[in-house]
Amino acid sequence: MSQTDQPSSHIATDDSRGHGPKPKPTTIHVNEKRVHMPDDHATGLQIKQHAISEGLNIQVDFELVEELENGRTKNVGNDDEVKLKETSRFLANDGDENS
Repeated sequence: MSQTDQPSSHIATDDSRGHGPKPKPTTIHVNEKRVHMPDDHATGLQIKQHAISEGLNIQVDFELVEELENGRTKNVGNDDEVKLKETSRFLANDGDENS
């Protein structure tokens, strides 16, 4: 009889995984191309990985730069977490300004 009780206690344990905000899919732009992100928070590495999976010709070791308002920019490292919006725009390049 205790075996039938175990699944319900297991389910109660799994409920802890459901806490926290739900993912909010967001579309951003990387190198002027639309990239669909599964959530509105991502690291620089995740942004590049999703861009690559959607066919952008970049590599994960490329530099990632967020284009901000008023012509400002911000470098985004692989481990840096970014809050994404539909208006978020990024440039990914190999870091060679002469190319």
